[in-house]
Amino acid sequence: LFSPRKTTMLFVIRDKTRTPLENLEPVLREDIQKIWDSVPKPEAHKETPLSDFFNVEVVALSSYEEKEEQFKEQIASLRQRFMHSIAPGGLAGDRRGVIPASGFAFS
Repeated sequence: LFSPRKTTMLFVIRDKTRTPLENLEPVLREDIQKIWDSVPKPEAHKETPLSDFFNVEVVALSSYEEKEEQFKEQIASLRQRFMHSIAPGGLAGDRRGVIPASGFAFS
């Protein structure tokens, strides 16, 4: 977790409503920041910002029920990001450092 290489955290909002992503993303980022602030960190990183370790990305998918074709296109595009992003910093790059969400204990 506290390595010099940044990990990308990709949050996918499914069945997005009419609320624009521009309104949803700041709320999600605020919640992520609260979680980061509550995570126990080594003394050397107590004040280190989340952005020093993680690239946070947020994407929104249309409703499958209401816009099936658009949803499928968005899923295909997202899948391509994983399948073809083997370059440094890509989503599917160095898989050795994968940390599941359950690895973040907070109370």
